Amino acid sequence: MVQGILEKLGKEFLIKLFFKKDLWLSDALNRNVFILFNFLDVNKNSLLVAFNELCDQHSGEDLFIFVKLRTDCVKLINKIEDLGFRLIDTNILFNRNTNLNYKKHIKNNIHIKFAEEYHKNIVGKIAYKNFTFSRFHLDPYIKKSQADNLKKLWVENFFLGKRGDYMVIAMHNDNPIAFLQIIKKGKSLIIDLIAVSSNYRGKNIGSSLINFACKNIECEKIIVGTQISNIPSIKFYQNLGFTPISSDYVFHYHNK
Repeated sequence: MVQGILEKLGKEFLIKLFFKKDLWLSDALNRNVFILFNFLDVNKNSLLVAFNELCDQHSGEDLFIFVKLRTDCVKLINKIEDLGFRLIDTNILFNRNTNLNYKKHIKNNIHIKFAEEYHKNIVGKIAYKNFTFSRFHLDPYIKKSQADNLKKLWVENFFLGKRGDYMVIAMHNDNPIAFLQIIKKGKSLIIDLIAVSSNYRGKNIGSSLINFACKNIECEKIIVGTQISNIPSIKFYQNLGFTPISSDYVFHYHNK
C-alpha cells in the first residue's frame, strides 16, 4: 500500500514537472488544457510516464495539450511526435526598430487613438470575425466558433485588466474598425493581437496602428509573431521594415 502511494506521488510530481494546466484556455474551450514545458534535457521515459499518467487521469474527458519548440530542436520534436503530438503551426517572430515610419496616409475620416472602456464590445466583435490563421483556427479538433470566441475573449480581457498593456484602435466616423493589442516588456512592445475589419483592409490602417503605438509609447523595439501559413501577414510586416529573427513549431495533442 505504501509503495503504491509513493508511486502515485512520484507520478504526480512528474506531471507537475512537465505539464501546467492553462486555466484560462480550459475555461474558454470547455476542456482540460495543459502546456508541455521544461523538458529540454529530460529522460524520455520520465516524460512518457508523466504523459501516460496525465492521459489516464483525464480518460473519458477532453484533453488538449500544446507545446512550442524551436524549429532546430529535432530530437525534442521526435520525442513529442512519438507521443502523438501533431504539428499545427509554424510561427515566425519578427522585429524592427520603432524609429522606422511607414509614410502612407489614411483617409481623413479615419483616425487612430487609444481605446477606452466603452469600446470593449465592438472591439470584441472585430476580433470574433477577423481571424483565420491562428493555431486554434487551424486545428481540426477545435470548432471555428470556439476559435472565433477565443479571440473575442482574448481581446476583451484587455478591458478587464487581464491581458495586455495598451489597446490602440482605428475609428471610422466614431466607429471602431480595427485594433492593436500590445504587451510592453522592458523597452520592447509586443504585438499580442491585431485585426482590421474586412471592409477596411488595404487602406494602410494596420500600419497606422503600429506607427501610432511606436510614437506614443516609449520603446526601442517592436516584436510580432505570425503564422507561416499567413502569407498576407508576413508580406505586411516585411513591407513595414520588420525582419525575421526566429521560428518555432507549435504542436497540439488531443485524446480523440
